[in-house]
Amino acid sequence: MTHSVGSQFMGVLEGAGRAADQTAALFGGMWAVGLPVAAVFSLLMPAWGLRGLWCGLLLGEIAVTSIAAVAVARFDWQQVSDAVVAATVAAVSAAGGPDGGGQGELDGAGCKKVMMGEQGVDAECSPAVALPEDGGRESAVQGVDREAALRV
Repeated sequence: MTHSVGSQFMGVLEGAGRAADQTAALFGGMWAVGLPVAAVFSLLMPAWGLRGLWCGLLLGEIAVTSIAAVAVARFDWQQVSDAVVAATVAAVSAAGGPDGGGQGELDGAGCKKVMMGEQGVDAECSPAVALPEDGGRESAVQGVDREAALRV
């Protein structure tokens, strides 16, 4: 169970583009905690044997999960979401999407369908995804059209 929870936190770190935090969690947990503790438990405490190796690696997994959880808990979620919106707008613009003015046509809801190569990938509006009419929070990223990014 520890490994599955740790994997979820590592996935959040990966999705947020925090490779340094992932590396710190893995190195700190498995190499700095798990491996030395496993060596001590299995080699210096012969009565533990294979059980000592398993316990040491389990402690390493617990350390990985803890380090990753602390990294995720310290996120500035508004900054992370703004970075994702900026990356989405940049990718759609590069593909000639809503902000790029490239290939694409407006559908009935006023959203562009992005054509990438011969296959054509639709980037359609979703009625459930919209900014609140009372304003919502402004983007901290300059030059990002949040409405266009959310339409994709």
